[in-house]
Amino acid sequence: MKNLNVPLSEIASARINQALRRYWNDQDGFSLPPMKAEEAVSEYDTERIKKLDEENPTIWKSIDPIFADRYRHLQAPVNDKHLKNLRATRALITEGINDAVDARGGGSTSGMLRAFGGAETEWILRQLYSSSALSISKTQFTSKLRSNIFYQDSTGDPEAQRSFERAIDKFRQAEATMSDAQQATFRREILAYFE
Repeated sequence: MKNLNVPLSEIASARINQALRRYWNDQDGFSLPPMKAEEAVSEYDTERIKKLDEENPTIWKSIDPIFADRYRHLQAPVNDKHLKNLRATRALITEGINDAVDARGGGSTSGMLRAFGGAETEWILRQLYSSSALSISKTQFTSKLRSNIFYQDSTGDPEAQRSFERAIDKFRQAEATMSDAQQATFRREILAYFE
């Protein structure tokens, strides 16, 4: 990256501070999912940061993981106040997201989905106590997720298929800790993440 005189953590900090000012409340935490929050607050970047972004079009690959990690660290304690015994559920959701990203294959979008996976887990957990969704069956969920993950029915790769099955297994284990209403919300949020 050329002319990068601003530390990446400074850019991520400026963005997370904007997210806290605009999309945070002490009761529920963030009101936007992590990728949308970062996208929304990037509009408020200083001219210096905008210029760096313009000169270094792949700078986001370095900033996203920092922003996502800070989002996760801020949202997790709020979720812990609202939901009990989250350790196993949190790990299963994050691992399931990572397995689904593996099934999806490489590329910039997969890199971004992996970088935000832990933060997205916290967003999903937040939704379990502050949102609701229409019910979707396990079969419908699996079918829709499969179509979101695999391009043009590219399920022929055996390793990708194994990764997808691992993701589904972890998501089902996580769902076992949730009420029916929470399962519907969880499924909605996972599908939205992989759209």
